Amino acid sequence: MSLSFSGRVAVVTGAAGSLGSSYVRWLARSGARVVANDIAVGPLEELVSELTGVGLEVWPSRVDSADGDSVIADVMQRFGRIDALICNAGTLVDRAFHRMSDADWQAVITSHLLGSMRITRAAWPHMRNAKYGRVVLTGSASGLYGFFGQANYAAAKMGILGLSNALSVEGASHNIRTNVICPLAMSKLSGKIWPPSLRSALSPDKVTPLVALLAHESCPCTGACFEAGGGWIAEVRLQRSRGTVFDVESCDSIERLLERWQEITDYTNAEYPSQVADTYRSAAAGMNADEATRWMQFVEGLGGAKTPGD
Repeated sequence: MSLSFSGRVAVVTGAAGSLGSSYVRWLARSGARVVANDIAVGPLEELVSELTGVGLEVWPSRVDSADGDSVIADVMQRFGRIDALICNAGTLVDRAFHRMSDADWQAVITSHLLGSMRITRAAWPHMRNAKYGRVVLTGSASGLYGFFGQANYAAAKMGILGLSNALSVEGASHNIRTNVICPLAMSKLSGKIWPPSLRSALSPDKVTPLVALLAHESCPCTGACFEAGGGWIAEVRLQRSRGTVFDVESCDSIERLLERWQEITDYTNAEYPSQVADTYRSAAAGMNADEATRWMQFVEGLGGAKTPGD
């Protein structure tokens, strides 16, 4: 715990849970002023009392993180700044898809995706003005790979990954770094599924150092996604087959596509796209020379493109 957060203000949502409380403890012990946000008032008060009792600077925030404007307005009134935001709040409503109601779907989308968006959106202008910010969003292996009974949860988590990808582009010129973690740790949610005997092996404390690094000024990346659990940490990235090129005559039927399906899905010498321009460049392979030239001129111009209204 050598990297200091002295002078920094950090907000952690879902702070009373296993992962959230571990994040709050690390940040506070590293010198940050921490706003611990959670609607679980009893556990939240216990956490705050524990840490303030030993002289650490932690303040409770009892507003639902889906009301991000209120949470961040209070932070700015109290401290006048926000340096790091860790979005950890969420809920589960597991149900097989054919039995999932609109309410089941919306509860999870609101809790994870909408909640993360709203509080990040509220913090964003302050980070832009300060030319500094660190945002850590929470994804899940369920979103990356799928899991039975979690269509709502998986969709929300992949939405969060898309949100992070876009924000990493928008925040780059303002020194705002946004990343996603997919934690594998015993929590109130996972504890319903996993054996209690794994509590120590899958301690949230084994995920926290990665989250702390991504929230720190020395964060080495943006737009990245990591899996972490049990002491194992790995980055996840997109992989794409090289594909193949069809002319108009050869891709005008399903049958022709099926004939060359192996070429489309061959991952030999796979590519690792990291931005929209990578897709645009690949599309030029199917154009005639004149079209490809004009298209690539457009694509190369995207390098210095600004966000509308930036």
